[in-house]
Amino acid sequence: MRFKKLVLRNFRNLSEVDIDPAPKLNVIWGNNAQGKTNFLEGIYLLGNGKSFRTAKNDQLIGNKTAHSLLSGIICKNRVDNRIDLLIDPEGKKFRINKKIISSVDEIVAINRQIIFSPQDVGIAGGPPAGRRNIIDRAIFLSKPSYLKKVQDYNRQLRHRNKLLKMNKESSQITIWTEKLVQAGAAIRCQRSDFVDSFRPYLRKSHAGLSAHKEEADILLPRRSSSLESSVEELTRDIKKAHARERHLGVTLAGPHRDDPEFHVDGMDLRLYGSQGQQRSFLLAFKTALVSFLEDTIGASPILLLDDITSELDKQRKESFLSYLLDRGGQVFITTTDLSSLLPAGLPEASYYKVDNGRIFTEASVN
Repeated sequence: MRFKKLVLRNFRNLSEVDIDPAPKLNVIWGNNAQGKTNFLEGIYLLGNGKSFRTAKNDQLIGNKTAHSLLSGIICKNRVDNRIDLLIDPEGKKFRINKKIISSVDEIVAINRQIIFSPQDVGIAGGPPAGRRNIIDRAIFLSKPSYLKKVQDYNRQLRHRNKLLKMNKESSQITIWTEKLVQAGAAIRCQRSDFVDSFRPYLRKSHAGLSAHKEEADILLPRRSSSLESSVEELTRDIKKAHARERHLGVTLAGPHRDDPEFHVDGMDLRLYGSQGQQRSFLLAFKTALVSFLEDTIGASPILLLDDITSELDKQRKESFLSYLLDRGGQVFITTTDLSSLLPAGLPEASYYKVDNGRIFTEASVN
C-alpha cells in the first residue's frame, strides 16, 4: 500500500501541502522546528485517527483557522481509495471515498502504517504501559478486530474499578469480574500467539542491525497453553488480590498490569540495556513488523521514520538504510542532515525541503 497523493490544509504550521509522493523512498529534510514532524504526523493521522504527539484537537489546527483538512489517495492491491479527515476542536470526522465511517478499523484495512519517532526510544526501559502498547499496536495492525477486544476489556475494567471504589456488594463485582476474566484471558492468549509468531522476524531484524553480534527476544509475564488455562490463571490472580483491590479500589490483576520484557542476549533492557541497545531494539522491532505484516496481510505497510538516523552508529545506520533500499514498501523519512543519508546512495527517492511550514519538491539534491 502507498500514498499516491497527500494534501494537508491548515495543519499545525503547514497551511498548504499538496504532493505526489514517490512509491518507495521520500526524504523530508530541513532545519529543526520547520514542520518536518508535523508532516509525518499528518500522514499518521490519516491511518490512525489520532496523533502520536498529542490528544488535543485544537493543537492540530493551524493558527486563526476553524479546522484542518487532511486528504490522501492511497493505493492497495491496485485499488485507489480516498481518505479525508476533518479536524475541528470538537473532534475528527473520517470519510472513505466520501462516505462517513465510524470506526478506525475501516481505515487500517486500507492504510496500515508503522512509525518510529524519538519518543519510542524510551519504551524498552520505560514504564510497562509502553511495552504493552507497542505489542498491542502490532497485533492490531495484523488483526484490526483486536482493537475491539482491547476496548471491551478496558470498558469492563473501568466499570469494575468504579464498583470497587463504591464498595458495591460482591454479587455485582462477581458479574463484572467474570466478564473481565474472559476478555483478559483472550488478550493474554492473543499477545502470546503474536509473540511466538513474531519472534523469528525480530531476531532476524535485530541480527542484521547488530551485525549478528546480538540476539533479541520478548518475554511475556503470563503464558498459558490455552484460553481455558489462561482463564483459570487470571481467576486465581484476582482472587489473591481481592483484599488489596477492596482497599485500593482498583483491579490489580490482568493484562493491563502485565510487564513484557525486551531482552538482548538474555539481558533485560529495562534493567541493564544501554540507550544504544534500547534504540536498536525498538528499530529492529519496527522493521521486523514490516516484514511480519508483508507475510501475514500480503501488503507492505507504510513506514514513517522521524529523524532516527542521527541516533544510530555508522554500522547500524548503513544496515538500516540498506534494508530500506531493499524493501518494496513506501517510506517517509525526516532528517536535518542529508549528508547522513546520501553517502549510502538513495535511488528512486523524492526529496522535499521543509522551510517555515512550506514544503518544496526538489528534483535532485546536490
